[in-house]
Amino acid sequence: MQRRWFPVFLGLLLILPTTVVAADSDSEVTLEVWHSFAAESQEEATFLDAISDFEASNPQITVEVTGVPFGDIDQLYLTAAQGGEAPDLVRLSSDQLGEIGEVRVDGFPLLEDLRPHLTPAERSIYDVKALQAMRYGDALYGLPASQDCLSLLYNRDLFDAEGLAYPDDNWTQNDLLSAAQNLTQGDVYGLAVPVKVAYWWFPFRTGFGGNLFDETGNPTLDSNGSAASLEWYLSLEQTHGIVRTGTVGETMESQFIQSEAAMIVDGPWNWATYEAGRLNIGQTLLPTIEETGLRASPLVTYKRWSSSKQS
Repeated sequence: MQRRWFPVFLGLLLILPTTVVAADSDSEVTLEVWHSFAAESQEEATFLDAISDFEASNPQITVEVTGVPFGDIDQLYLTAAQGGEAPDLVRLSSDQLGEIGEVRVDGFPLLEDLRPHLTPAERSIYDVKALQAMRYGDALYGLPASQDCLSLLYNRDLFDAEGLAYPDDNWTQNDLLSAAQNLTQGDVYGLAVPVKVAYWWFPFRTGFGGNLFDETGNPTLDSNGSAASLEWYLSLEQTHGIVRTGTVGETMESQFIQSEAAMIVDGPWNWATYEAGRLNIGQTLLPTIEETGLRASPLVTYKRWSSSKQS
């Protein structure tokens, strides 16, 4: 895990107590921070180390850290902020910004607009798309710290047992299907994906030539490639039987951990879980769609640090 993004978080920490510390360098400041790193993961350990380093360099500042499950942090933050109990800093993802950015309490947003706190030179160090993902309307409600997306993970031991070559960047969707069919036997399925969750379908939709939005930002669910990609995606369970019927997010993780699925399409947020399961796993890109020559392209989600308006 690279530590280069931690200055983003530490920079936000320094923004918050500036007024108090400037008035009296001996003033003590306590900051409450919510993070959403997986418990006992390398990410969390590196994060906590960074906090310790920061406190050692700034003895007048105490940072109280609370870990909150990623899937719950947006709703818990909304409840806390509307009740006047928001943490000073919170780690959120770009797709959680819309709901939070819409809410007002006494006419004020729940998050601090960071534009007045950053110079143009400071803003220029960030990737334009990443920074744009932090905006709601004109306001800048966070600083991008990391990004993630779906990829193809596979169990090397199950491939070795069948004498099959590992997945690689040259795979097409037909290579994926063929390998999964060979690996599906007994209690083991070739692939674990939640076929009824659109987020996992979107990458294949792009590979088949479809797009989520047109050039003006309008949804394009009826664009070319949508029907073909959906038919192929659903066939993984309904026709080919390489995905266990009824697989959802939680069950696909357990299938992969228990070596009941040879491959899984998942993100880095579950890597710590698979590491803990001591699996011999590999990782590669999602396949290219043979008919179009386009690679299945997942959505990119940006994680950010935001400051509460109440802080």
